[in-house]
Amino acid sequence: MASSRDRLAGAGQGEGVDPGLVTPVAGKDGVMNQEPSCLPTPLWVRIGLVAVGLPNALAGLWGVLSPDGFYDNFPGWDPRLVAAEPPFNAHLAADAGAGLLASGVVLLAAAWLADRRSVRLALVAFAVFAVPHAAYHAFNPAPGLSRAEDGLNVAFLSFAVLAATVLFVGARSTPVGRDRGRRRRAGATPG
Repeated sequence: MASSRDRLAGAGQGEGVDPGLVTPVAGKDGVMNQEPSCLPTPLWVRIGLVAVGLPNALAGLWGVLSPDGFYDNFPGWDPRLVAAEPPFNAHLAADAGAGLLASGVVLLAAAWLADRRSVRLALVAFAVFAVPHAAYHAFNPAPGLSRAEDGLNVAFLSFAVLAATVLFVGARSTPVGRDRGRRRRAGATPG
């Protein structure tokens, strides 16, 4: 079976694009053009995916392999964020680790695959985790944290949501000049 990049290779000749990888997009003139969703994402988006995904994957692996160590010591410096919400529950700590690990792996896989569809899906999956996580901490101060520590934690979690939003928007962009030639060769109206 051909890869996404191989299927896109013939796009200029009117062949090779998998119909499942084409998304209708309105051009500047309002005409619907076909945009292959397997086009690569900008390098800065891939770097951002790694920057968000790697810490999640590592923290998640820690939670899965050592729930008590994760509970007692996360993030590895003061304040200890997980221990600030007692009591310890090994099952809950391991499950939280598994969720972090899953979101991190999905983000890292999207950075490796680098096609728009994978990147968007990974960022939506991450947002499904990150938005409620940030909201929980915003509305439920941890009893073991000071007000300043709680505020810093919420700010950090909110920044992760903002970063995911910026990456999602960035994944939609096409480097200037690359997109127009493909549309013209494919017979679409230039936008």
